[in-house]
Amino acid sequence: MRPDLNRPFAAFILCDIGYMSTDIVTRLLMGNTAVYAFGLKRILNFLHFSFGPFILAFMTLHLLAYIKLKAREPRGIKQTVLSICAVALLLNIISQFTGMYYIIDENNVYHITSERGVGYRFEQGEYR
Repeated sequence: MRPDLNRPFAAFILCDIGYMSTDIVTRLLMGNTAVYAFGLKRILNFLHFSFGPFILAFMTLHLLAYIKLKAREPRGIKQTVLSICAVALLLNIISQFTGMYYIIDENNVYHITSERGVGYRFEQGEYR
């Protein structure tokens, strides 16, 4: 494979590994009320929700590089997807202070807010 195809794909794989790893460690910390676990769980949840937009961005860059090998790159797709990713990252930062996606109770258990909250639905692409 060519380097312009390998870089976005390698970044996609690394982000996917990070996404799955943060989910696993967060589930292992569920209910752990030790002092270190409270902060660690919040950091891991933030990273978990941050990896999603990066996965989308790197997969888009990989697919566009592949398309460019055979045809002309479609206009506007890269900017549109990267804009959506930037909005998702901004919402993730805002949600850390508002509980828009999730809350973590005093027993260090993760809860999705208000029946899978509006922010969570937007981040996951659920439009019902």
